[in-house]
Amino acid sequence: MSKNTPIRSSDSSSIKDKPNVSRRKLKFHSANEIIDFVAKINLFDTDFDITYGKYAVDAKSIMGIFTLDLTRELNLIIHLPEEDMHKIDKTIEKYYAT
Repeated sequence: MSKNTPIRSSDSSSIKDKPNVSRRKLKFHSANEIIDFVAKINLFDTDFDITYGKYAVDAKSIMGIFTLDLTRELNLIIHLPEEDMHKIDKTIEKYYAT
């Protein structure tokens, strides 16, 4: 996905209500951080999305992430239950917003 995709109201509610979804807040400070983040999450065989406002992009897409307002905190949605997040958290926790 190379451009932002508006979230339809039905899409948004289905993400929020889905029990096998984990959420984290992200903050990037440089283009190199984004490139490194994408390389790291591509090691995992699960879906990652980044949302901001009404837009959602595939978090495994460098081009998609660069279409967002990177001065803001972004929402990372990982399509895994919370109990399976340990390895992912350890791998990308340096990008979590504090």
